[in-house]
Amino acid sequence: MTAPLAMPVEVVAVREVTPAMLRITVRGDGLRGFAPEGGDQWLRLFLPLPGQVEPVLPTSVDWWPEVCRIPEAVRPIVRSYSVRAVRPEAAELDIDVVRHGQSGPGTRWAGHVVPGDRLGLLDQSTTYA
Repeated sequence: MTAPLAMPVEVVAVREVTPAMLRITVRGDGLRGFAPEGGDQWLRLFLPLPGQVEPVLPTSVDWWPEVCRIPEAVRPIVRSYSVRAVRPEAAELDIDVVRHGQSGPGTRWAGHVVPGDRLGLLDQSTTYA
């Protein structure tokens, strides 16, 4: 199996599951081959910095050192999330994001995310399955 690369995706839907949780649906051509692997499948999201239209994404399988070399002024915010649902036939994936104030970059992003926003995604497979 080839190691996954970060892929660009676009937010296509944002739904409130509870007052403290959003379900964010993203779509991207790279998700057509994204295989559901079980209940503990997780991914990395590369979030744009405030003012960026889309994040700078790493281009190699050795992605973390590459991210660390990106100048801080344009380096994406990287956060881990569990995969809620995958629909490869529609090139879509759902992520549930807990909102807990403005305490961290992920929850701040979730408080402003709208359809049309662009981000990056990197499949990290499963931990226990």
